[in-house]
Amino acid sequence: MEQSWKNAKAAFAAIALPPIAWLILFFLAPLAVIWAYSFGENTGPVTIDLTGTFANYARALEPLYLQIFWKSIVVAGITTLLCLVVGFPVALAIAFASPKTKAWLLLAIMLPFWTNLLIRTFALIAVLREQGYVNFTLDWLWTSTSDLITMAGMQPLPNSCR
Repeated sequence: MEQSWKNAKAAFAAIALPPIAWLILFFLAPLAVIWAYSFGENTGPVTIDLTGTFANYARALEPLYLQIFWKSIVVAGITTLLCLVVGFPVALAIAFASPKTKAWLLLAIMLPFWTNLLIRTFALIAVLREQGYVNFTLDWLWTSTSDLITMAGMQPLPNSCR
């Protein structure tokens, strides 16, 4: 029993260690640096002296920042309320719909999220197609380089880089 418990702990540690290391390295360490900088003072455009002052926190309590913070809370509350008012009935309709209708309703919900992928795909087609921006630029560079080489008295480059 003791050996299987040790094996289970070792397996858990082996599985948990990479995500924990990732979290520490890419989330907690930068957060700690920002937190340390919050106790500092700007001494230049990109220089912060860690003086240990609470002036930044005292400045955060000024009426201007409190008003911005309050507006942010109000906007977040209104957004949450609107999402509940619109989303909850839709979720109930999907949950209690027949299986055939449920698939169509889920498709109607997911379809707007695909527009981002579609727009990016068409943009990449415009950029990377045979007569696209990348090939146009490369062809222009090839021709310009050929012209410069010819002006220097050397043999021109072949007609096409394709």
